[in-house]
Amino acid sequence: KLEDIALDGGAATEDIVLGVTFIQDVKQKIEPWGEEVAVVLEAERMLKRQRHSFGTDWLEGSRLKGQYHQLEQILLKRSRVMDDQLPFLQTRVISEDKIADHRTGELLANWEEEKPLRGNIQPTEALELLSKYDFTMKKAKSDDDNL
Repeated sequence: KLEDIALDGGAATEDIVLGVTFIQDVKQKIEPWGEEVAVVLEAERMLKRQRHSFGTDWLEGSRLKGQYHQLEQILLKRSRVMDDQLPFLQTRVISEDKIADHRTGELLANWEEEKPLRGNIQPTEALELLSKYDFTMKKAKSDDDNL
């Protein structure tokens, strides 16, 4: 998943934000994972000294260590790309945030004009209007949360 993250200008802003969040999450977890790999390697060495026979489904410690180093390399590469793209990404997210704020303001203004008050429209029309605004507001909130 780390390799598939798109941080370039062609990706959707939501995807970029999710990608940056994922990279930062992995950065925080990589050190504890390294410690766990070291514990597994040490446990495997102790078991081998005791001549323990591992099952066929046992993942060799050297393979685990190799996978961990590969993960570190991929994370390092993706972090460099993210750091290089950071000014562009920040600008893009800020502009998207301003657009979302503008859309929210327009939505609230439209709601103030169209909300059903004092029985001036039929109940079915009122329910349709409420349903429309409920959907639109939930979508706006979702978009805002993703930024």
